[in-house]
Amino acid sequence: MKRRLLVYALALLAASGLAAPARALQPAGAYPSRTVALEKPNADEAKVLQLFLRLRAQANLRTMIWNGSMSAVAREHSEDMAAGGYCDYYSPALGTLDYRLHRAGVSTANARYAVFAANSIDSLEEPLRKNGFAVMEGTDVGIGVISTGMVNRQYYVTLITRLVYSALDSFPTLPLLGKTYRLSGAIAPGLSDLTLVATSPDGKIIELPLPLESNRRFSTTYQFNRGAGLYTVELTASGRLGPMVIDLLHCYAGNGRDYPPPDPADKPVQTPTDMRQAAQLLLQLINRSRAESALPPLRLDERLSAVALAHSQDMRRNNFFAHISPTQGDPAARVARGGIKARRFTENIAINQDLVAAHRSLMDSPGHRKNLLDPEVDGVGIGIALSEPHTLYITEDFLQQFTTYDTAKLAAELLKEINALRATHHLTPLKSSDALRRIADLNSAWMIEHGKPGYDKAKAELDKTRPGNLTSFQMATSQSSDPPTAELLGDQIKKSFQEIGIGIAQTATPEGEKLLYTTVILGAQ
Repeated sequence: MKRRLLVYALALLAASGLAAPARALQPAGAYPSRTVALEKPNADEAKVLQLFLRLRAQANLRTMIWNGSMSAVAREHSEDMAAGGYCDYYSPALGTLDYRLHRAGVSTANARYAVFAANSIDSLEEPLRKNGFAVMEGTDVGIGVISTGMVNRQYYVTLITRLVYSALDSFPTLPLLGKTYRLSGAIAPGLSDLTLVATSPDGKIIELPLPLESNRRFSTTYQFNRGAGLYTVELTASGRLGPMVIDLLHCYAGNGRDYPPPDPADKPVQTPTDMRQAAQLLLQLINRSRAESALPPLRLDERLSAVALAHSQDMRRNNFFAHISPTQGDPAARVARGGIKARRFTENIAINQDLVAAHRSLMDSPGHRKNLLDPEVDGVGIGIALSEPHTLYITEDFLQQFTTYDTAKLAAELLKEINALRATHHLTPLKSSDALRRIADLNSAWMIEHGKPGYDKAKAELDKTRPGNLTSFQMATSQSSDPPTAELLGDQIKKSFQEIGIGIAQTATPEGEKLLYTTVILGAQ
């Protein structure tokens, strides 16, 4: 999941008496920021805060906490808008709000933005109601307001909200290359499956489950040892509506002093107004990123795109942002209702005003990047729903098609794996028996005919033929979409057998699912 960006320009007037050009805040040096923060809102910011909280109270939503670090970034942006006479979340001089939150030591997970230019603070109420920003789920709010002009007063307003799920201990934004740092803190009740997902400058992604203590605290270490540059460190967890990113940190490893300038490539690009064209553009962006990582392109799956679009429309219509819909269920349920069968599905969701910015933010998140650059997926469904004021709800559903296997090759690989495992227990390798393999093949064909695992056919054949000098037999069968492994045999793999027969057959169900039926027969003299 990624964050929402909202821009609303109200009564954009010719700027007069513009403020001096904004001066960038100093880098904080650590998450959470200990140095970059406003002590309190100014008079205009206090009025906007009061309006914002009143609208939330009228909607019976929990109040939000005024956040000094987020407000410092919001004021910096409003100063820059006033100086430049523009109203947009992207600053040509200072970069994106994401970039500046990281610079100020604020995690950008679940951050949402709105900017306004208005001729009075009272006139903000209507656009705040219209764009729904005031009723977004959140815990913290940052507000920056700068006014210009003596006669024709104009107010430049920046709002930043965050849904905060954690309390982090200090972690560097500018770590020393090669040094190990402790990442620790506590997460909110109701969350589980806490995981560290990180991307290093060389593109390597690591995942590390983090156990929670009884007081909801966690602690681990992370080493910046894969070259100088950007390390993206992410914490994910599972909540009531599925998996979510709870913290996203940018750490630039080097000499511990130099914070890089904003990336010019972050400049927004105009998104097509036709959402089918927008989906095609997003597919091009996805495949371009995959090509840069020497991965094959994904094909656009129309049926999966219909499922993705329905979820984007559901999020827009019911004003939520999650993988699990309160009415339509989780991704697996939605795909199943669409009648789509595949070996595996994964999903990304995003909310943004700009399509290119949405893709870049997903690539910035290690967990979402992993889905986008998964070498095993071969298809994608893309659904984009547009809401006012020009906000894109994006769902990307990835699938890995079922594979058509060479079953004789699978049988040979399984025998090799079984004998390698037997060798670790100091047992002699099993010899392939043509007679046992014939019976195993007959049994796997029988399982396909009956649509379930079993060994009735094999028992009947063994009772009838009793191949060779074998006196006892053990069997194992399975039905799966993935190739069988030696685990199929369990403890039987450790017993004193001499011969083996493996029969694997594959079939496709009417729904398109491809299943492997495996029979393994072990014989002892």
